[in-house]
Amino acid sequence: MEKLILHKGKTKNADIYIPSSKSYIHRYIISASLAEGTSKISNVSMSNDIDATLSCVKNLGASYKLDGDTIEINGGLKVGADVMLNCGESASTLRFMVPVSIAQKNKVRLTGTSTLMNRPLSVYEKIFNEFGVKYDYKPGEYIEIDGEMPYGEIEIAGNISSQFITGLLYTLPTLSGDSVLNITSDPESQPYIDITLDVLEKSGIEIEKVNNRQYKIKGNQKYTARDFVAEGDYSQAAFFLVAGMFVGGIRLHNLGTKTRQGDSAIVDILKSMGGKIYFDGDVLCAEKSHLKAIGEIDAKEFPDIVPVLSLACAMADGKTVIKNIERLRIKECDRVEATVDMLSRFGADITSTEGEIIINGKDRLQPAEIDTFNDHRIAMTASVASLMCDGDVIIQNPKCVNKSYPKFFEDFYKLFENMEKSEETL
Repeated sequence: MEKLILHKGKTKNADIYIPSSKSYIHRYIISASLAEGTSKISNVSMSNDIDATLSCVKNLGASYKLDGDTIEINGGLKVGADVMLNCGESASTLRFMVPVSIAQKNKVRLTGTSTLMNRPLSVYEKIFNEFGVKYDYKPGEYIEIDGEMPYGEIEIAGNISSQFITGLLYTLPTLSGDSVLNITSDPESQPYIDITLDVLEKSGIEIEKVNNRQYKIKGNQKYTARDFVAEGDYSQAAFFLVAGMFVGGIRLHNLGTKTRQGDSAIVDILKSMGGKIYFDGDVLCAEKSHLKAIGEIDAKEFPDIVPVLSLACAMADGKTVIKNIERLRIKECDRVEATVDMLSRFGADITSTEGEIIINGKDRLQPAEIDTFNDHRIAMTASVASLMCDGDVIIQNPKCVNKSYPKFFEDFYKLFENMEKSEETL
């Protein structure tokens, strides 16, 4: 197994250019692929998840080329296709592409890693069963669909993932009849749905939002080819914002002062804990701070930042309870247990229940060897935690960061004057 050994080094001020938002890029790619004509997406940071979405739209008939940080896409998807789509480890790709791939009458097999294919698809199964769409789903392996996406009155649960809602919002406007999408429970991560609506509007698609639980959608709409510019990803910025609380002098570039990203909540949360965070023009700065617990934190709208937020709470004076974390159990791993396992190895006072993480803050952490559970956010959080240790930290399977942030360690080493690092294959 490959391991990365982080040796303690002297830190320095650093400028970090945050990669672009995966959430936006996935959506821009699909919009461009559904439009007739050529679209360009600029300021793109490539990752394994983005590669998966590009591979899927290519197999469905779109074409693309890469030029530096720009993707040029010629849209137009096949009708009557019989294709295989490999979604890799990307849940967004899988859940967006299930309905998109059968917008026309297609026979499609979607596959990916066993971990991905064990994540819930029950929302789509229910729709297919109600409307008589033929499908064969083997958890852990694939879902094969032979038919056309139905339209009309459609009900789905909102408490599993907003990704299902996004998939339907992308697909229903292209069908031959009108639809009403009714969400039977409060949707998880509403900011991700708001991002979807933003991109759809930019793509020439009209959706009538009655409220957070109902959308009216006219059929026979056409996507419009256009150019997009991707903004920086606050879920990735969160790691360096927390690092800034520990060592100071971190300047983050490529982040908008106004954003629909739910993960931007990390800024206000850290500020409420005493964090010194501010914009200097369009650069977000983080200075060394003494953090204090703020009691309860509701993570419903920003589950992806819970691991690194838990680390910040582990270094804050007092007790923190992070609630509404149930969906973290069906991520790349059981991310609740992975977070507790990781921080416990560092000596943090952290426990969990089914729906909460309970943390009592400490002053320092102890060196440890960390199992990443093949989860990119665990690997990155462990790296930031090493800043609060006196001694070496060993991270197993560090390349799992390639899922979302391939250049993470390159950026992380910028925090040190002379960072010693080594990799071992054991």
